[in-house]
Amino acid sequence: MDARTDAGPVESPLATPAAIRVLAAVVFGATLVQVLSEPLAAWSDPAGWPRADVLSRPAFMTILAAGLAAQALALTLTRRAPAVAVVLTFGVQVMVAMGLDSPRWLEPANLAVAVAVFFMAQRGPRLRTTVVLAAMVAASCALQWRWVTHSSGAPASQWGPYLMHSTLKFMPLVIAAALLGGLWGNRSRKLAAERGEAEAARREHQERVSRAEQAERERIAQELHDVAAQHLSGLLSLANAAVDLADDDPRTAVSLIADVRNEGRFAVASIYGALGELRTRGVDPPESTPDAHQLDALATQWRARGMSVELLALGDLAALPAVVSVTAYRTVQEALANAAKHAPGAPVRVRVLVDVGRLSITVENGEPSRSGTAASDGIGLGWGLSGLRQRLTLLGGALLTGPTPDGGWRVSAELPLNPSTTTTRPAQWAP
Repeated sequence: MDARTDAGPVESPLATPAAIRVLAAVVFGATLVQVLSEPLAAWSDPAGWPRADVLSRPAFMTILAAGLAAQALALTLTRRAPAVAVVLTFGVQVMVAMGLDSPRWLEPANLAVAVAVFFMAQRGPRLRTTVVLAAMVAASCALQWRWVTHSSGAPASQWGPYLMHSTLKFMPLVIAAALLGGLWGNRSRKLAAERGEAEAARREHQERVSRAEQAERERIAQELHDVAAQHLSGLLSLANAAVDLADDDPRTAVSLIADVRNEGRFAVASIYGALGELRTRGVDPPESTPDAHQLDALATQWRARGMSVELLALGDLAALPAVVSVTAYRTVQEALANAAKHAPGAPVRVRVLVDVGRLSITVENGEPSRSGTAASDGIGLGWGLSGLRQRLTLLGGALLTGPTPDGGWRVSAELPLNPSTTTTRPAQWAP
């Protein structure tokens, strides 16, 4: 059974029944030795024994030992009913002391009362502890006064000193026990609250990790799409060009087929890399995610496939936030793949502008060349632009696509450099 208070769970210094029983046995042994030392010292003087006319000395000592045992048994209730344990330990001591007419001999039994008070204060609440302490101190003073004035036979001049002596032996001990128990209880409740906060923080951290893992998987899925869209489009463009040149220029066609093979190998390697990220958790990918710094390399790749790409980047790309830089790369990558699919042979202009507070991207291709290979509508994976639009929207950006007056196609995007800033105006490019 867990130790509890009115304020919640509390760590008890003796949290198990076995530990409480051991404590009760220790208290019983200590008080028994101290209490019996007085009558044993007076054993040779029968006239100095209280109730000598009623009880024999063995019977007297048996009652003393039985009272101390009853106090020890009452201590076993401290885990479930600490206030009851206090009342019983104090009540047994008072009854034995008054019944045997020997309160002075039973002063060492104050130890059992103090132990019970400690557990009561440790379990709280404070008001209950204060009321019980005040009642016990008052009752102790009243009983001691009654004994010294009616039963002790002491002269009146000794009543005051005796009452002060007995009070100072009882009151400081139980008050100290109450203070220590209260401090222990406060510390235990504080630790319990901190453990609760730590557990809540741990659960929140796990939830955030789970969300981050899900977001990373979605990113890798988008990565797979981007890799497939880019490389498959390039493969198809090279293959179509090889077919067109097969009759008129077989040597060039064979060279293009070799490029198809190399491109295919690179595509497979890229897809395996993305899949490796998907399978591996907690391990950094072997290569960093491409960002705006690789736009020149991206344009070079498409030029090697025969596309006429003009790239103009204005502004400090190195100052872009990481997520904005990666999104910029993906935007240009997707737009170039679409241009290769739907406008083969057409020149493409890429403009990247880093302005105050925002990034503008425009990818515009001209009218498809008559000599170019016809576009194949069956290549698209179906969610490139939609996924790109979602990514831009999450960052507070916008995407605009549509035809140009000269028969080409334009993809325009705008992103705030601070993701918390929402962009409501779609990106535009005026040549």
